[in-house]
Amino acid sequence: MLTAHWLKEAALLGHARAQYNLGLMYKNGVGVPRDYREAARWYHAAAERGEPRAQKNLYNFYVSGRGVPQD
Repeated sequence: MLTAHWLKEAALLGHARAQYNLGLMYKNGVGVPRDYREAARWYHAAAERGEPRAQKNLYNFYVSGRGVPQD
């Protein structure tokens, strides 16, 4: 199983799938404390790189106001 440390290393290098998976970990509190704001941050980074699952999850965050201002 990938740890948050290694995912974060890859995410910081701009790897979209790692950014998405790190967002999932923060959203669900798996291996890291649950933090919707941090999840949104990583979803946003992955969405900008064209990761469709991150785009969908970020959209859902904006609809619900989870970790971001509701819009």
